[in-house]
Amino acid sequence: VFRELWDRGLIYEDYRSMHICPRCETTLSQSEVTEGYKDIKDLSVIAKFELDPTNYKQYENTKEEDKTYILAWTTTPWTLPGNVALAVGENIEYVKLKIKPCLPANRNEELKIKEFFVLAKERVGEIFKSDEYEIIEEFEGKKLIGKRYKPLFDNYFKDEKLENRDNGWQIYAGDFVTTDEGTGVVHIAPAFGEDDMRLGKEKSLPFIQHVAMDGNFKEEMGDLAGLNVKPIENHQATDIEIIKYLAKKGTLFSKEKYEHSYPHCWRCDTPLINYATSSWFVAVTKIKDTALKSAKNINWSPANMKEGRFGNWLDGARDWSISRQRFWASVMPIWVCEKCGEKKVIGSVAELEKLSGEKIDDLHKHTVDKITFVCEKCQKKMKRVPDVLDTWFDSGSMPYAQKHYPFENQERFEKNFPADFIAEGIDQTRAWFYYLHIIGNGIKDKEAFRNVIVNGIVLAEDGKKMAKKLKNYPDPMEMLEKYGADSMRYYLMSSPVVAAQNLSFKEGDLSEVTRGMMRMLWNSYSFFVLYAEIDKFEADKNFNPKNLSGLLDKWIIS
Repeated sequence: VFRELWDRGLIYEDYRSMHICPRCETTLSQSEVTEGYKDIKDLSVIAKFELDPTNYKQYENTKEEDKTYILAWTTTPWTLPGNVALAVGENIEYVKLKIKPCLPANRNEELKIKEFFVLAKERVGEIFKSDEYEIIEEFEGKKLIGKRYKPLFDNYFKDEKLENRDNGWQIYAGDFVTTDEGTGVVHIAPAFGEDDMRLGKEKSLPFIQHVAMDGNFKEEMGDLAGLNVKPIENHQATDIEIIKYLAKKGTLFSKEKYEHSYPHCWRCDTPLINYATSSWFVAVTKIKDTALKSAKNINWSPANMKEGRFGNWLDGARDWSISRQRFWASVMPIWVCEKCGEKKVIGSVAELEKLSGEKIDDLHKHTVDKITFVCEKCQKKMKRVPDVLDTWFDSGSMPYAQKHYPFENQERFEKNFPADFIAEGIDQTRAWFYYLHIIGNGIKDKEAFRNVIVNGIVLAEDGKKMAKKLKNYPDPMEMLEKYGADSMRYYLMSSPVVAAQNLSFKEGDLSEVTRGMMRMLWNSYSFFVLYAEIDKFEADKNFNPKNLSGLLDKWIIS
């Protein structure tokens, strides 16, 4: 499957910002990220970026000794050491203002009369709602572009060998800047955000990655080195340290607690972070139109899944990150020359045996990593890339793997593809159903299944996902022993689960099914048996199914 996608130009490597788990030290796919969102309380800050004094002459009514700050808001204070630029909207209206002398008693001491602040005009009322202020000047964002400012952290700024250093720590235009929240000014750290990285590439900005793959600040961070940006036991801890640093340096304007939905690792519950790293991708966007068209051939139950949950996810599909930095998974069959960089993708065990001259009976990472062969281009050694595949790549390859196609059963496979019918939970609309469909379109230009029934998810009584570590559900075998399999079947089949809605499992409801429905059926059966024995009724002699006239009777024995 991988080789076929490669031959079709649908596999590529890129360096981009994506979600990683610092504990697992690996990237995650779009669908994996959606599995772990939780509501948490976090910290946001508005930082004061002091304009370089050489910019002051650009403003009216400003003396040389005064200080002018650009205010920028961020919900990830830990990324501020990686700041290399600020972004504004070219056509957004901005103001320069000062706070009037009568400062409230609870106001930070650093807010002196001769401090001026720049932010979007539309955000002034919200940011300065507790202050009296005077607007000195109004102008469009384009007037700010090109102006330089002093970095909040100079750990990397002091490195004169830093690539693209001259392009850093100045203001640029960004089409992603809005005035919906914050200050109308976006802090740019290319190593930790999609828009940030895009602007960084476009403007050739310095690239500062002060955080390692394990989520810890690097040595260059001095006193902050070793801090984890989102420790699982207290995800605010490092942000608090950053806030303390800003306050000490006089560059903290304000801080605020807020609640939001934040992604966590679906494996270990560690908060994820946006992180620029290399990854291999399936170019889903290249086949998206084909996938959308072939999706119209699939029948769904419930029918609303077709254009709803599945259709919407497919419509918003992005390129699929398929490489993982783990140990236990299927290896990526890519070998790269250690000298010229030539790449070779292996499509079978036989091909790898021929190239390496080795007999191969184990495809696990610890074995395959040792297999090398000669580069056809420069005669040097080719070694496998260390990454393994996203497990969903295995799942999406199931139709071909189960028939050992195309090495065997070609005629049998062709007769049974696409599959007539599959069934799974509603969560698979963004997982198994989706990846089956993407790979099917990637290598066969059509859907992988024709009909699908979707069920809901059985949750714990508190509405949370059932989990062993939470111990939030009763032992299923105990439920079957206590109430019987028929009670369980009836309870589930008469619940919203069959209509692709979730069910919070309640033992009390199962007990009620046993007391009500099942006892009623048993009593009816006992009543029948009692009089059948009195009348000496024998089913094989006294009952002929062919003589039934009632429609329901016929249906019962069908």
